[in-house]
Amino acid sequence: MKQRLAVVKYFKPSIVLTVLAILATLFAHPHIIVPIVLVTGAVIMAWQNYRILRVRNKLQEQEQEVDEIQAVD
Repeated sequence: MKQRLAVVKYFKPSIVLTVLAILATLFAHPHIIVPIVLVTGAVIMAWQNYRILRVRNKLQEQEQEVDEIQAVD
């Protein structure tokens, strides 16, 4: 349950970046729109992957600690 909540929590920056990309495309010239959308999409994907990997690493560390504690007991 905690894992799912942690992953959902980290998707919020993508929503903010998406809104910024939409606003940028509304006020930009047509030849500028495509690079803005592509760069924003790349930033969103990189941010999500980074945050998900951080959560996954933290969970693996916690699991290792639990395994070590159980091994000691």
